[in-house]
Amino acid sequence: MRAGAGASSSRVGSKVSVRAFAPAGADPLQAGSTLELDDEESRYLIKVRRVRIGEALEVFDAGSVWIGRLVAAGRRARVRIDGPRPPGAPVPTRVVLLGLPDAAATLEAVTGACELGATQLVFVRCERSSGHLPSAGRLERVMRAAMRQCGRPSPPELLGAPPAEPWSLANALAHHPQLPGVFGSVDDRDNLTSLIDSRATEPAEPPMPKVPRLASHRGPPKPSRPASGREVSSAPIDPSSAPIDPSSTPIEALRLLVGPEGGLTPAEIEAAAAAGFVPTRLGPWILRTPTAVVALLARFGSAPAGV
Repeated sequence: MRAGAGASSSRVGSKVSVRAFAPAGADPLQAGSTLELDDEESRYLIKVRRVRIGEALEVFDAGSVWIGRLVAAGRRARVRIDGPRPPGAPVPTRVVLLGLPDAAATLEAVTGACELGATQLVFVRCERSSGHLPSAGRLERVMRAAMRQCGRPSPPELLGAPPAEPWSLANALAHHPQLPGVFGSVDDRDNLTSLIDSRATEPAEPPMPKVPRLASHRGPPKPSRPASGREVSSAPIDPSSAPIDPSSTPIEALRLLVGPEGGLTPAEIEAAAAAGFVPTRLGPWILRTPTAVVALLARFGSAPAGV
């Protein structure tokens, strides 16, 4: 549908914080077209955000972002499209393997993963997982709310979500085996150096193999204490080797393993180590599962380089 000429490029390039989703099956958007939103999106704009006629907003449409302005505010809001927003830089691959906590914590973890740039989120049934997955509809609503908040135009891919069953840990650890992997630890020493830099000094007792830069560690190293689990043995690291700041050493693709509330079992940690995962310190305290998701994604730079 057409509704006159589009707005100036200054409007198209402007930043706005109000966002809505184009209805599924809508005609492809183009500058000058008018889009009618569905009841839910209309209610969000008019009742929740109190957008007024003429005010600018962003419209998400199948991964693209368009700038428009509200032109009608009845039961079905109507938005006139000014033009596309220039696409941003591609985000690095971040595959989160989420050991299922309870439903509320799962939704919180999904929110954090969406806002911090996870590209895939795999739901994993671990030994200490409890409860059940939220419904597909609830997961979609939570991701939509997160996308509205942060401006992300497309959601992470969900694997093991309803109507499918959560993956086993064995299947999850075999997913993208070529990628390096990390999991959170509360140990005082940081094995991150062995994941992203081969300059770490080998200790005298016992010797530890050097790992090539960005190579997936198939060691396996002896696991350290997980961020949400019980203490097990820790592989020695030379304390003179300074940990490398992940923000200064970009990793284009990475797997991030997070255990459920109660943590991974020692056997699960051994399996993760055998699959190439190494522990990295997230602080001195045991974290809740949603907090660990946010901490790992924040630490390992899910934003594009230079952002």
